[in-house]
Amino acid sequence: MAFTFNGATKIITLSAGTTLISVRDLWTAWVDWLLQGDNSKYPTAMSSLGGDEVGGGIYVPVYAFLQNGWKIRPQEANHTLGVNDGIIIGSGGGDPFTDTLGNYRVNTRYSQPVQAISYDAAGGSTGPTPEQVANAVWAAEPEDDPFPTAVEISNEVWSNKPADPVIPTPPTTQQIADAVWEYSG
Repeated sequence: MAFTFNGATKIITLSAGTTLISVRDLWTAWVDWLLQGDNSKYPTAMSSLGGDEVGGGIYVPVYAFLQNGWKIRPQEANHTLGVNDGIIIGSGGGDPFTDTLGNYRVNTRYSQPVQAISYDAAGGSTGPTPEQVANAVWAAEPEDDPFPTAVEISNEVWSNKPADPVIPTPPTTQQIADAVWEYSG
């Protein structure tokens, strides 16, 4: 498997016979290419995330994010292209691949790593079982929340409601006149 990088067209071309690419190998090939000659003058092809070892030979999956319009062109042949050893994401979350130059059909098969990674701060524990986690969630008491719920507000409003609400009667014209006369006098 060989990668050919063209900084002017922003195309990474896969060599003839390439039917499987490793995301880790793609990243390594790009870094090697970038360091050759004046290739660093071209826009950055990709960034990566992950790949760190978490212990015991287990690694966080590599995510390669193509940037600045870079695309990968499969070999010029009808084939299925496998992608493994990480995840490739095109610019803006789009397809990282571009069409072949010829009229070929290329299917892409992703073998994405699916892996849950946990960390044991106590040392040696295998962690709770799914049943233990579920039981703990259902048995948990809600934390003290400084904000009342809608039900609590409604209950408070209705519990403090007077039995017979007092609706003031508007004053008559005579009462208003008497009040003004009394005030000015």
